[in-house]
Amino acid sequence: MGERRRLLVTCLSAAVSSGLLAGPFTQIGIAQLHLPATLVAGLVALHSLTAVLRPRMGRLSDRHRFWGGRRRGYLRLGLLVVWTVLPLPLLGLLTLGQAWPELDPLGKVLAVALEAALVGLLGSGNQLVQTMLGARLLEISPPSDRGRAIRELFMANCIAAMVVALGSSLLLSRWSAWPLAARMLGLWCVWGSLTIPAVLWSQAVPEREPLSSASAQAGAAQPTSSPQPDPPLLRFMVVSYAALFVQEVLLEPYATERLGWSLAATTSLGGSWAVGTILGLLLSRRGLTLPRLGLVGTAIGYGLLAWGGVGTPLVLPPLTLEVMSLGVMTGLIQAWIAEQIGRRCTTVYLGEQAGGWGAVLVLSRSFGLLLSGPLLDWPQRLLMLASGPSFAMAFLVAAGMVLCGLMIVPAVNRHSSG
Repeated sequence: MGERRRLLVTCLSAAVSSGLLAGPFTQIGIAQLHLPATLVAGLVALHSLTAVLRPRMGRLSDRHRFWGGRRRGYLRLGLLVVWTVLPLPLLGLLTLGQAWPELDPLGKVLAVALEAALVGLLGSGNQLVQTMLGARLLEISPPSDRGRAIRELFMANCIAAMVVALGSSLLLSRWSAWPLAARMLGLWCVWGSLTIPAVLWSQAVPEREPLSSASAQAGAAQPTSSPQPDPPLLRFMVVSYAALFVQEVLLEPYATERLGWSLAATTSLGGSWAVGTILGLLLSRRGLTLPRLGLVGTAIGYGLLAWGGVGTPLVLPPLTLEVMSLGVMTGLIQAWIAEQIGRRCTTVYLGEQAGGWGAVLVLSRSFGLLLSGPLLDWPQRLLMLASGPSFAMAFLVAAGMVLCGLMIVPAVNRHSSG
């Protein structure tokens, strides 16, 4: 249990990377630099699309030790990449936004390609960290407890995201008079000084070999293949789970354009969502999973946000409360997904399995992020709608995707029981 807790501390590093790209990155790019929402959402999604590398990362760690251990060496490499590269995409976005109006088409393509390369490198380091964390947690957990281990990983990520979002909001409010570049570098310095010592502490315990020699030899003799999710679960992930994360790109510009929130205020929304997700995961700790309630609740929350786009925001619940409620619903759905994945994990090639299932989770989320930009841009560009109705249409489409999951959940449960 001690090693598990130490491993979960490492989630803080990954949360800083994801939090800064999903929060200030989108707010600055869309609301302040006025870059196309599709472009900014695509860059944020690219950070997650690097999850296609996860199965290969896990397979490599299953077979080859590196830098002092089966998983630890790769984990250290990922952390090194994350903390070296982290400020570059943020500064690159500022440069891109300032130069965007004067760039010719070829210049825009080259500038976007360079920014995409920086985001992709950061994403690759982050995926390496997450893959090794997942693989190690599965290794030190008995088969009957692997669903709980995945749920704890979800919760640790949410706690870390909450700390990062609320802390960043407080810092940005204090630094409101600073230039944007200085604020971004300040966040990197503050979180680095707090996170790096905590991560070093979490890696201080020697890595134990979790498998017996007989099990390891049996695993080495078997053919390799990436874990294949059953079709119903895959459909659920691509449609309904993806729709849960449309809000990561849309919420902060929504708060600025509809309610006039500042950068510091919108950054706190990520923390509110994380608090709600933690509550939802805690409600499912005893094995009670409520995916249907989560799906219906998310659709209702998106419906309220859509009404806020075309109606009077004052008649709606406070946005912070709405976002926290969305988080609770997400936690209920994630707890159910954790149980489904835990039941499907075998005893060998846990690195590859952690990479494969992690890729499914992250790519589904990435699809939701990638979809959010066109959902906002297309009503404005094709139908000439104002920003309010465009936000409303985007959230309604997301609500419809979430409700599709009600028809898929029974098939996933039947396949799991079989």
